Amino acid sequence: MSIKHKGKFVILGQGRSGSTLLVDLLNCHPEVTCDHEIFRSGLWRSSWRALTLILLREFPSLYYNYRRLSAQNKVYGFKLFNYQVNDLNGTIKKLYETGWKILWIHREDIVEQSLSFMLGSMTQKWHRRNREELPLHQYHIDLLELASLMYNIKLRNERIQESLAGIEYYKIQYESDLMNSDQWQKTADSLFEHLHLESCRVRSTSLKVDPRPWEEKIANYDQVASATQVLGIKKNTSIGS
Repeated sequence: MSIKHKGKFVILGQGRSGSTLLVDLLNCHPEVTCDHEIFRSGLWRSSWRALTLILLREFPSLYYNYRRLSAQNKVYGFKLFNYQVNDLNGTIKKLYETGWKILWIHREDIVEQSLSFMLGSMTQKWHRRNREELPLHQYHIDLLELASLMYNIKLRNERIQESLAGIEYYKIQYESDLMNSDQWQKTADSLFEHLHLESCRVRSTSLKVDPRPWEEKIANYDQVASATQVLGIKKNTSIGS
């Protein structure tokens, strides 16, 4: 049976900003199919697939339109990080001009975002679901690596904002819309309305990878805090990566 498609959207952003959680919430709706990163290099490991990915990143509309037409629900979306296509400005403009809604997910605190990247790289643990064990280790943060990562995240944010110039978009901010679970339903309802969908109950098994306070996770926390003017992180907080 053919599906009558009635909506399409893209989640634009960077890693460690809550995009996996957002996909979980959107997929709770019976009329939504939301893919994760369809242009992620890890999905295309063999040599011929790697060549295919090079071509798709140059001509991304071929693939995201194929995915949309193959979706089993009326509303289709996918996740796109700014470095996953060769021409971000052109891609976003084309998506917008062909009726795709642009959802920009953004994390305000780039220090915590950078630390979350670093811990994920050290542990190769990017997500945690219900019943998975909590990490117990402490990690040493290289200050130069942290500074470099913060700078790169800032540049990527600027590139995303440049791509959104003159375009209508819906902004989701991690700290105010997703960080705490009591925000999820309100955030989802607002998004469903934006996508012209009825409300539905949402849930996710996604958990903070490591909910311990930063000073418990980072062995050289005082050194890191001092080097970044206390990072914007106060003692005794419980914000996780």
